[in-house]
Amino acid sequence: MLTSDYFSTQRTDSVLQQVEKEQFNDISANDSFKAASRYWVRIDRPEQLPAALMRAMETLTDPATTGGGVVYSSASKVLAEFAEKTGIPVGSTQAGKGAIPYDLPMNTGPMGALGLRFANRLAHTADLVIGVGTRYTDFTSASNTMFQNPQVRFVNINVLSFDAHKEAAVPVIGDARETLSELQEVLGDWQVDEDYRREAMAQADEQRQAVDRMVQHISGTEGLGQKEVIGIVNEFARPQDVVVNAAGSMPSDLQKLWKAGSPLGYSVEYGYSCMGYEIPAALGMRIADPSREIFSFIGDASFIMYHQDVLTAIQEREKIILLLLDNGGYGSIHSLSMQVGSQGFETKYYYRGDNGRQNLKEPLQIDFPKILEGYGVKTYLVEDADQLLQALQKAVASDQITAIYVRVAPVERDDAADAYWEVATLEVAHIESSIKAHQEYERIRDLQRTYL
Repeated sequence: MLTSDYFSTQRTDSVLQQVEKEQFNDISANDSFKAASRYWVRIDRPEQLPAALMRAMETLTDPATTGGGVVYSSASKVLAEFAEKTGIPVGSTQAGKGAIPYDLPMNTGPMGALGLRFANRLAHTADLVIGVGTRYTDFTSASNTMFQNPQVRFVNINVLSFDAHKEAAVPVIGDARETLSELQEVLGDWQVDEDYRREAMAQADEQRQAVDRMVQHISGTEGLGQKEVIGIVNEFARPQDVVVNAAGSMPSDLQKLWKAGSPLGYSVEYGYSCMGYEIPAALGMRIADPSREIFSFIGDASFIMYHQDVLTAIQEREKIILLLLDNGGYGSIHSLSMQVGSQGFETKYYYRGDNGRQNLKEPLQIDFPKILEGYGVKTYLVEDADQLLQALQKAVASDQITAIYVRVAPVERDDAADAYWEVATLEVAHIESSIKAHQEYERIRDLQRTYL
């Protein structure tokens, strides 16, 4: 059953809320110079051609649906109703995360190279994929290894012709919300086969159980793990609050694990690692809506690259909650380096040794809390779950930017997605790990498909 609260943060008509409606003050001695109240932003909703809609309807059999830029169209409620009525499962991309409620029975969770295997399993066998506002990026399509059914066909709903035509799809060029509404009207009482609906719901249930397991503390380990921290913060946050992140290993973990409380509650701008997005984006979101708490996750490497906007938050007296997770190096690049056989070369913080290589016995000591405190940011150092909860409570009670520093275990690459992302390997190498990685690279490239 859908609840209206989940969708309350989205626009409900074709005009975006009035961004500025007040009259300008006089800016000169001329009393006649006054601007009339007006809308500054309007949302155009281009309608699709009826012929394209009919071609899309004729293509329907037992499909699996990928979620995409549904959020931008305020199409979340329409998509959720469409999925419930038809029995079509929904898998979300990074940009579409949170578009529909986490516990919706047909929400099979995140898909693609950074997602989970449950939505991916359905995508592997789907004979039709409806792409709603998606660009089919390399991560979403698992470098074109995701959709393996020999008879798979695509229907793409998108305002851009370029994206609507991808994967040799039936292009439906139009607004997501309006198109889904019209498609539902055309379909009437049509539903997928009941066995397929049950299979999709079973995958969705398995996905939610897996998420609950993945955020638990790993028995026998000291300190907090990254996934565990995400689970604790997610449980603490209110449905209307927002999580922000951009780069490193956390976009993958957040796409897998975060249970968004509203369509606008998840902002991970993962355009292939946008280091520097985390702090200014959080600041802008807080300015836009002070009623929400903004939890901005940032890794130690991203923090080193870009952290000066904490000064802007102080200057503007704007509150955000910065969660700095330190795994002692370039965690995501380390795991990627291991994948391509490069053995994590230069991905950790160590002093240079006499032999020109990093001295693994002499780690660099970086005092991140002192950097933050030097700006004037109240910073809490936490080592366990209780301390993290106490710090979160204090951060929420504060009226200014607060940082929470957590030293977490090094990132370990997981295969929870059971999917591929193409990163080229060395074709000529003398290191055994690189040779094996290239052999695996060639094997998986054979699975790549070109849809004609």
